[in-house]
Amino acid sequence: MNIHERLEEIIRQLVSDEAFEFHDDTMLDQIPGWDSIVQINLMFALEQQLGVRFSGSEIFEFETVGQLKRFVASNLGAELSQKTGG
Repeated sequence: MNIHERLEEIIRQLVSDEAFEFHDDTMLDQIPGWDSIVQINLMFALEQQLGVRFSGSEIFEFETVGQLKRFVASNLGAELSQKTGG
C-alpha cells in the first residue's frame, strides 16, 4: 500500500466516510467531516501507524492532501535512511 492509499484509509476512518476520494490538490478543510479534532487525530494516527513525527503544531500548517503526503514521504524517507545508515 502506497502513502496515498494509507492516508486515504486513515482519513476515511477519521471522518467516517468510506466513499470519499481525494487528490493531491484536495484541501483538507474541504473533506466532509473535517475539523481541528480530526486534524489532531490524524497526527496521532500517522505517528502511531506510520512512525511519522510532527513538531508542535506542524500538522496545522498543511492545507492540501499533497502537502501532507509529501511531508509523510520525506519523513518516512528520513526514517528509512537512518535505519539503513544512509
